[in-house]
Amino acid sequence: HACREGLGTGLSVAFKSGAVMGLSVTCLSMLGISILYIAFMTQHHPWTYLSGFGFGASSIALFARVGGGVYTKAADVGADLVGKYENNIPEDDKRNPAVIADNVGDNVGDVAGMGADLFESYSGSIIAACTLAAVYLDINTSDPTLGFFADCRSGNWTDYPGLPDSNGLTTVPNRCIYGIPALGRFYDSERDAFQYAFQYCPNMYQDKEAATVSKALFDEGFSNEHFFACNDYGMNGQYAFSLFALPFWIAGVGIISSIVGIYVVYEKDISKMTPEEREEVENRDELEQLEVLLGKTRDGITVAAILSLLLTLMVTFLLFFGTTGNYEWRMWGCMLIGLVAGIFIGQFTEYCTSYSYTPTMSIAEASETGPATVIIQGIGIGMISCAVPTLILVVAILGAEACADVYGISIAAVGMLSPLGVTLATDA
Repeated sequence: HACREGLGTGLSVAFKSGAVMGLSVTCLSMLGISILYIAFMTQHHPWTYLSGFGFGASSIALFARVGGGVYTKAADVGADLVGKYENNIPEDDKRNPAVIADNVGDNVGDVAGMGADLFESYSGSIIAACTLAAVYLDINTSDPTLGFFADCRSGNWTDYPGLPDSNGLTTVPNRCIYGIPALGRFYDSERDAFQYAFQYCPNMYQDKEAATVSKALFDEGFSNEHFFACNDYGMNGQYAFSLFALPFWIAGVGIISSIVGIYVVYEKDISKMTPEEREEVENRDELEQLEVLLGKTRDGITVAAILSLLLTLMVTFLLFFGTTGNYEWRMWGCMLIGLVAGIFIGQFTEYCTSYSYTPTMSIAEASETGPATVIIQGIGIGMISCAVPTLILVVAILGAEACADVYGISIAAVGMLSPLGVTLATDA
């Protein structure tokens, strides 16, 4: 109905309708994870419980995607076969009652099914990043730079050769240094010793008395030298909680950027165009007009991606500025890699599936010689279309791993899905 008033009005209504699904998926995911984290934050390992949220999202994605996919394919193919081949009625023609089932199937499979599928991916990427940050290892108390694993110790001072004088004290409190392996480790030149990129000293940092050490211990005669002092990469442990905050911040700025991108998608109504603009629009054929409208949606995705990158740069500096190893830039680099990889995969997918480009046109040309060549050409194009995205993912994984090890790969996944609000609006 809106298209009767003009393509600009039709685009606005259609895209904003899709934006409802896009923003619903992202906002509900963030809301659900946040509520569950607040509920379980007093537990020892809250992310163990939040993994159940991801499992539930995966379950509903399975039923919605698979069930919806079967429904939409059956209804779509059935409607087209009955209309086109049996009665010579154009596709989606109102005279074909099966078109109703076709449209219902599109909503069930392509909208609800895809929304549930991406809801699971979106939630899972955030939970995975935080779960990796929550895994830590106890490092040997005699020399933490060697990286041997051991339990935290307590006992007589004589058990610890080389320690400062006990001042008459007979026992020592736990002396712990934790390494977060998901951020990787750095070896010395001989590769026989290493430090974790994030070593967390719960007892102290340099000359500061930490809150995790009871003041009563200092009153009894202990001093900071009786506890491990962190320096170099060990100082990064001060930013350990930022590792949990970063995925939420990236997802949050992605939602804000998506809202801006949604409003960028706009086509001027014909009634408001100048005579020259109106003439240009009227002279376009159907294919050219569709390409112009698709270009408008790409503009929205581009604006959302650029804005998300800029806001994430501010976030990484806010959370990680001062880390040894410039992790504010490393984390932003992981997000950049994931976002660019997602854009490239989307562009190549459009190249392989759009009727404006060679791959799809080659399938149409193959139909001139019969159905067998259509099947062969279609399968071949499908195989080729999987090769390039696979290579892009390999390069993205290696790049993110070089920046921040396994945790960096999870941040790249969060970055790839950060503008989901506007990208899902384009598809829905």
